[in-house]
Amino acid sequence: MYVIPYILTAMPIYVRLRELRLALGLTQAELAVRAGVRRATVSRLENTRITAIDLKVLEKLADLLRVEPGFLLSRTPAFAPARRVRTHARRERKD
Repeated sequence: MYVIPYILTAMPIYVRLRELRLALGLTQAELAVRAGVRRATVSRLENTRITAIDLKVLEKLADLLRVEPGFLLSRTPAFAPARRVRTHARRERKD
């Protein structure tokens, strides 16, 4: 079993799985069955920062999602948290 470790850099791996899965209209369970992996694996990959992933799992998911395995891996989240911007509406003073 080959594992891609990112422990040396201590950087989490964000797997761009959810956006591709949803684009194909699949549930986590459907993706897992079609890729031949456990649903818990899909859930963990979508919801948790991980430091290693089995290369065979990565290849199975990439094949099913029709992307290169490297495309699924990123060192930054797919969606950055939205920042709230305060807007102050100025009231006109009535004197």
